Amino acid sequence: MASTESQDVPVHIIAAEGDLILAVGSPVKVRLHVSSEVLKNTSPVFSTLLSPHFREGQALPSAEVPTSIKLPEDLPDGMTYLCKLLHGKEVEQLSLCPKTEDLLQAAIAADKYAAMPVLQLQMQSWLYAALDDLEPVPCEEKLSRIACIAYLARHKRAFAKATRRLILDCTGNFDRSGDGITLSDYMPPRVFEAVSYCRLRAWKKIVMEVPLLQFGHDDDVDRDEAIADAFQSDAVGWAGEKRTIADTAFCILNIRGLVDAHEALSLSASTQDGCSGLCVQCVLDGGYLTTACSKEDH
Repeated sequence: MASTESQDVPVHIIAAEGDLILAVGSPVKVRLHVSSEVLKNTSPVFSTLLSPHFREGQALPSAEVPTSIKLPEDLPDGMTYLCKLLHGKEVEQLSLCPKTEDLLQAAIAADKYAAMPVLQLQMQSWLYAALDDLEPVPCEEKLSRIACIAYLARHKRAFAKATRRLILDCTGNFDRSGDGITLSDYMPPRVFEAVSYCRLRAWKKIVMEVPLLQFGHDDDVDRDEAIADAFQSDAVGWAGEKRTIADTAFCILNIRGLVDAHEALSLSASTQDGCSGLCVQCVLDGGYLTTACSKEDH
């Protein structure tokens, strides 16, 4: 039964004829009036929780008023979005291109209650929209959230694209979402470790191979000065933590007039090609993440 404190929280009606109220959060932040039949038919977890084998399920048939159950560990917004989606209701926050903060909350709830298969097509559409909406220089927090959402949705292509851009276009990893969610609670920490490793490996390749590029025969050209001019500026330095791999690969092209053009193009391309996105199935299987996945069934 709901506590007196939770009774003070207004009920958000999702199914007017429903027989269940979900009191979400601790303390309770939202009370959702829903249909137990809808939840049982779309979520294996709710199907078990609301079965006659559990107290919550036993109370449903004989209740004259909606039965209330507490979900203290769940995110209020995420559960609201999930329940609306499962009941076929419109979710204003999840428009054609929703904010990644809102989409992450919905994905966390859908994953916990094993409802992701029901929402697979919608998640795919939202993930592609979120990736297409990224700026040329993307927000690392947003990309990290997209990677986490794609992992929860088990979406191979979106996960590979998001992690590739984290490697190429960012200089750090964000383990916390803008709303205080710790991403490594929902996605293995080794994903972030693999992103950092691949980024460092690309930097080592650049640092080791740029000085080996064949420079021209002009004795007036100083090799070190030429590298500095091409790779440094007042705003962006040579150090890896200050410049992205993608930007540095572009800078290699700026020294084509001083070195063999084919070598410069080859190094720039091979550096970026070596930063492939991670394979979500390899993450799930506990496989290697720092080498490109070659398994056909992945």
